[in-house]
Amino acid sequence: MDEQIIRITDTLVSGDCPRLCGALLVGDVPVPAELDFCISDREIPGVPVCIFGRVVEFIPEAPTPEAPARRYRALIIGDFSPADESETAWFDALSRAELSVMLSPMADGQMAETWHDRAGYHLFEAWNDGDILTGRRGDARFGFDSALRAAHPAFMIASGENVRLRLDAAPTRESVLQGLRRGAFTITAGVELLSVTADETNIRIRTTPCRHIRLVSLDCRGRGARDPARKGLICEAELPIPERAKFVRVECEGENGAFAFSQPFFVHWPYEPKLTETFYSAIPARERNFLFAAADIATAGRPYRHDHAPLSHGNFYKGNLHIHSTRSDGEYTVDELIERYKAEGYSFLALTDHVVYTRSDPYQRPDFITLSGVEADACSGTYDYNTTPETRRYNYHLNAIRTDYSEDVREVEDGFMTDTLTTKGERQASSVRQRVQQIIDYYTVRGCSVFLNHPRWSCNYEQDIYGFRNVAGMEIFNHGAFFAGDDLGEDYWRYCNENGMHMYCTATDDIHHDTELFGGWIVVSAPELTRAAIGEAIRKGRFYASTGAEILDWRAEDSGRVSLRCAPAEEIRIGVIGRDGMTLRGESLTEATFDAKPGDIVYARVRAKNGLAWTNPMEI
Repeated sequence: MDEQIIRITDTLVSGDCPRLCGALLVGDVPVPAELDFCISDREIPGVPVCIFGRVVEFIPEAPTPEAPARRYRALIIGDFSPADESETAWFDALSRAELSVMLSPMADGQMAETWHDRAGYHLFEAWNDGDILTGRRGDARFGFDSALRAAHPAFMIASGENVRLRLDAAPTRESVLQGLRRGAFTITAGVELLSVTADETNIRIRTTPCRHIRLVSLDCRGRGARDPARKGLICEAELPIPERAKFVRVECEGENGAFAFSQPFFVHWPYEPKLTETFYSAIPARERNFLFAAADIATAGRPYRHDHAPLSHGNFYKGNLHIHSTRSDGEYTVDELIERYKAEGYSFLALTDHVVYTRSDPYQRPDFITLSGVEADACSGTYDYNTTPETRRYNYHLNAIRTDYSEDVREVEDGFMTDTLTTKGERQASSVRQRVQQIIDYYTVRGCSVFLNHPRWSCNYEQDIYGFRNVAGMEIFNHGAFFAGDDLGEDYWRYCNENGMHMYCTATDDIHHDTELFGGWIVVSAPELTRAAIGEAIRKGRFYASTGAEILDWRAEDSGRVSLRCAPAEEIRIGVIGRDGMTLRGESLTEATFDAKPGDIVYARVRAKNGLAWTNPMEI
């Protein structure tokens, strides 16, 4: 196993030697020109080193609510002889092959936790652009990180028309195979990782020009770097290595969808699970015991999923749903934040300081609206790198935002402390899931819409945030968490919607300091700028989330034809829960249509030069 990991003290990525250019080519995909090597399911003439094999698959037993439908597929180089027809034998046979590549690991119904106890493969396809083009879950980085969370030695690989592998090896079959097995390559799609070096405390990265450089780790918060003015490009970063990280890996985000990924570098190895003193210990069986079956998850947005023109209810108003002021741990007062956001073109803010509920009445302006709210939390366990299922962190942050301003709704008192809902003894005796549901129910009956916050930053699995009743939605993008090295929350959001938990999606700032301002917002469609109108639009899902891209309309006709209009964009994806959708790529795209079927749940994602945007799901 030691030979199959890269320690943080090893030579990571060096720019001192020539690197071979390769690609993963499976299925009917175009063959790029000027490749030095390829990995494929067929022999490809003209490529100097073509390592080819066959695709094998394994389909487990019939799905259950606890074990959803999935299929494993792998590209095998060399012998593949499972001892029997069991899942264990199949994975064991992968480990004995010359090279095994897990293909599309998230696209066939898997979730990240599926990979927490799976081992044996050499390479994990963490990005499949073909799946993304058809609206499937082609971004499997979260599943890859989940496997590494249990310290299974494996390396990531990616495929797509513009994706290349940069390998440190001689141009021979034996050398290429050895280089792939030991992870001596980076992944590039328009951005190049030139070098990565580290000492005991810091990691240094050099790249071709890009917008963001992030140091990602699942077990603790990573780090990020970008141009201080947030408008230019950067070519280098020096980031501190989190002390409690099990592993870290580098991601670079360029323009026009360009990216680059490094392999994971282990900070702590070997992995030694042990019980650790924790803040409230968890009972995993209770935390995975869903309070409600899928058919019974009555989320707050479910009654409004048939609104087939959610962005046609009036004017557009821009607002932020996640702020922290000096009432908790923020740098600015509420009044100072209002002035900052108002000057930037925002029309409303939700007041969501930690633990303490803030009534918005004192902060209303004739041309600027504030909504009452709080960020509540419930947790147990530890973020230590050697955590076990009994001691790992179960961590939930939730924004409760008042959206119902009807006179008959009894609002929470200003200054109410959420942690007084339970005593210390009750917290020790109950599951975290029970406490989360209690918080959701308490604020829901008092006129609030409740949103689950930054699930990846909290180190959750998909099932950790699945199964709560009365929740309205979740953050698909959190600016503070994203800049801290954590990725988007799309995996979680899609998983919930794919399994009957209808959820809105939001983009927020989570502002504490200057660096977190103006990164994520929602745009609501409402007839007027009042608390009642803005609140109703949020409660009924009449908004889209954005980090810069602009959506102008999103609707479905009686025929089932779905249409989206947007400001000029480079990619428009219309996804369908449970089956293929479509993706358009080009220059200055402004519209897309898709013929949906009765019962389909559809959503859209737009990528422009200045950011992303997401619609809420809509049922046809």
